[in-house]
Amino acid sequence: MKLWLAVFILVTAAASVYGQRQPDTLSRVDQLIAEKEYDAAMQLVSEYIQNNPSGFSAGQRRVRRIVRIRQQFNDLAEQLLNTVEKNPENNAQMIRLIDRMLALENPSNPLVSSFLDRVWRLADFNINRNRLEQVFQTAESLKRKEKRNILPKLQNTI
Repeated sequence: MKLWLAVFILVTAAASVYGQRQPDTLSRVDQLIAEKEYDAAMQLVSEYIQNNPSGFSAGQRRVRRIVRIRQQFNDLAEQLLNTVEKNPENNAQMIRLIDRMLALENPSNPLVSSFLDRVWRLADFNINRNRLEQVFQTAESLKRKEKRNILPKLQNTI
């Protein structure tokens, strides 16, 4: 009788600890997703589903969220590459896309971060180059029209 009581207490204690671990694991997965650590979150939720078949639905919701975020990132990356290829002068669009991509991805990812930083700098450079060209065109136009000191009018266009 004492043996059965000891086994019962051990089983209920283990079930209690095991049951408390499940929400902790899912909370950790949610935290990893919030920190944009999608690979670690996917690994943890995969282990959770394998060890807790009854928690499949809860785990699957997290998997779908990660997949949805990754798909959004891939869609934005495709838009960015299309913009770079087909409309390279649309620098403002490139910067908007990069900002949206950075909001989805962990900045510690060196490949993604380096690529996005380079494209962002290129787009920013082009924006500033276009502004400078406009200033030069305005100066040239004013020079032709007035043939005198254009500096005061040029300063108003900057």
